[in-house]
Amino acid sequence: MGATTSSIVSEIYLQYVEHTNIVEVLNQHKILGYFRYVDDFLIVYDNTDTNLVNVVHRFSGIHRTLIFSKQGETDNSLHFLDVTLRRTGSNFTVTIFRKPTTDCIIRNTSCRSPSKKLAFIRLFCNRAHTCPLEDE
Repeated sequence: MGATTSSIVSEIYLQYVEHTNIVEVLNQHKILGYFRYVDDFLIVYDNTDTNLVNVVHRFSGIHRTLIFSKQGETDNSLHFLDVTLRRTGSNFTVTIFRKPTTDCIIRNTSCRSPSKKLAFIRLFCNRAHTCPLEDE
């Protein structure tokens, strides 16, 4: 924890686990879609073909240090990373999801360098211009 190589080593390990163990579980349990960003996973499945409790149990059994949990849909919507995926019939809509604790990223009075503070402003402006959520 805290080492500059931690994220690289964990990514290499997770890719190894995906290619050696997780792909087998996905095929066996008829998973329709599998998406990962760092340590967040999104699994798309059909309730009639897949028992998610069994999938989570199999994932957690891959290695004693890997702990998986599940978060299901609530009112046909699911939060994943910083978006909310909402199922409307056979389509999906995407809106931005903000956790209550992320209202302030870096306080102006913090001792971070001005370049770090401005980087967040550029990030959000770039996201608004390059990732429109709707045609409007």
